[in-house]
Amino acid sequence: MELENRKTFLPKGRQEGKRSFQKKGLKEAVKDGRRVIFVDWMRYGLISNLWRSWSPIGHRLPLPKQIEFKWGYLWAEMEVLSGEVNVWLVEKVDKEVVALLVEKMAERWGQKVAIVWDNAKAHQGAIGKLPCTFKAIFLPPYSPELNPVERLFEELRGKVANRVFESLEELEAALVKALKEYWDDREKVRKLCGYEWIVAQLQSSQSVY
Repeated sequence: MELENRKTFLPKGRQEGKRSFQKKGLKEAVKDGRRVIFVDWMRYGLISNLWRSWSPIGHRLPLPKQIEFKWGYLWAEMEVLSGEVNVWLVEKVDKEVVALLVEKMAERWGQKVAIVWDNAKAHQGAIGKLPCTFKAIFLPPYSPELNPVERLFEELRGKVANRVFESLEELEAALVKALKEYWDDREKVRKLCGYEWIVAQLQSSQSVY
């Protein structure tokens, strides 16, 4: 009952939009025989990422802290059923960069692809530059929890939390090291990001990639 009350903070139309997407948002792409690739990006930088940590009762362990305004972006592409993940490290994310990354996606994932992403300005601005065989599927507004890539990002943030890095290159090396366990073990990706509603839709037409 308490959980149900919390839902009232989300306007009814948005609740319905999310539920509808979870039921049939991917089905048309699957019916068309497209590879469904979830896409998202996260910013990383040299400002310390303080994370929860364990300490003895009655003691508070000091955590390293750094404030340096240098940033980069990790662009990630994920196919949930296969557990495949592809990433790019870029200096910025705008419609031009997104268009270039999507062009690279055709080389990795093939020509018949459905990209599932949020309503970021960079995504919307790149629509006109998508390959003609690509289809863009936008997630409902304010629904980051529907994108399984966000779950992977949560793991990555935890891997580099409570640490100080001397440079962006050192931080990027740590991120790549953390990603390697997911590249080497696709089953781990499937278990982490294979949300039931996604798998149900992707398997509804017994699609095989």
